[in-house]
Amino acid sequence: MKDPSIKAIFFTTGGFNSADLLPLIDWGILQRQPKIILGYSDLTSILIAGMALGSCVTFYGPTVLPQFGEYPQPLPYTLTSLRDAVMAGRAPLDVPDPPSWTNEFLDWGGPEWSSRPRTMSSPASSVVIRPGKARGRLFGGNLETLNFLAGTRYLCVPDELVLFFEVTANEAYLPRVRRALRHLEQVGLFNHMRALLVGRAPDCTPAYGVTLHDLLQEVTAAYSVPVIADLPFGHTDPMTTLPIGVLAQVVASAGSFQIQILDSGVAAE
Repeated sequence: MKDPSIKAIFFTTGGFNSADLLPLIDWGILQRQPKIILGYSDLTSILIAGMALGSCVTFYGPTVLPQFGEYPQPLPYTLTSLRDAVMAGRAPLDVPDPPSWTNEFLDWGGPEWSSRPRTMSSPASSVVIRPGKARGRLFGGNLETLNFLAGTRYLCVPDELVLFFEVTANEAYLPRVRRALRHLEQVGLFNHMRALLVGRAPDCTPAYGVTLHDLLQEVTAAYSVPVIADLPFGHTDPMTTLPIGVLAQVVASAGSFQIQILDSGVAAE
């Protein structure tokens, strides 16, 4: 972090308990020497803290092992999105659906992950849960990691935000998703929400006759904000790269949508 020659930090993978690192980081260095910080999942805590205490844009996007380690090469959509958002700093920048996607897991300890491509499913279509138009700053990440930051100095919520979240594995159990969203609502975060974006979550299967889409309709009913689900970020491949803290616009109708990142997340040297 202190080395000025290092311009970017790409994390190897996610996991658990990245919040253990938060008190050990000199966030003032990021203010004086901004760096690109890229990751997803549990790394949400470092990304959100970097925005709050480092006063810098951070990036919710691919990590080294799962995405750059893809056989035989990283997926083109993932690379294009990363290059546009981080290397070129393009703005405005659309967030389209990829042509196909995969949730197949190949164990890194076995032979297949380094010998065959994962099976892709097609098409990859996001779903408009509620239409509308809104602007705000992109803000979010892994849902339960956001929950655990509430009440700490590491969570600084923009006045108007385009909230995004994703869930995976056990945390994708719908009653847990409901509890997590209600928690964010009750700590006041929904009062700043102007739109909601939800990452593709194949682990989020129906529970007690309720689907994720049903739950999103219910939880956001009082807020009249556009809601789009099954988007290509988080624990899905390929994935887009979302710059946390920049202005974005969401326009959604019953049959189509546009998510547009309006500001660049990087500055030219």
